[in-house]
Amino acid sequence: MNAEKDPKKALKTGPRNASWYSIGRGRTSTNMVKIDYPEEEEVITSHHYTFRISTGVPAVKVDVSIDGSNWMPCRESMGHWWFDWEKYKTKPYVLHARLHAKDGSKQVSSLRRFIVKLK
Repeated sequence: MNAEKDPKKALKTGPRNASWYSIGRGRTSTNMVKIDYPEEEEVITSHHYTFRISTGVPAVKVDVSIDGSNWMPCRESMGHWWFDWEKYKTKPYVLHARLHAKDGSKQVSSLRRFIVKLK
């Protein structure tokens, strides 16, 4: 059976830049974390921005890392996780989100590229 017909195989073989993928403790898992906003290659022009993260399962906490920075905690509201961001410079950025599951495992999102262009 190929990856298109077998969702478990698709998780293992799918590209790392896909919106959803699972990496839990060396096993196939349904736990997922997804960066909703910013969208891939989105251009941000405002002086403050809020990232939105979705999780496929309930999370104990979610945090984000921008350009490989230390992980910073998100706040939960209305079924999503949010990170309010400001004081950034004009340049390209990369973002990861990390889910902390109730069982202690952690899931990391795929990389999200976006650009800030301030006036």
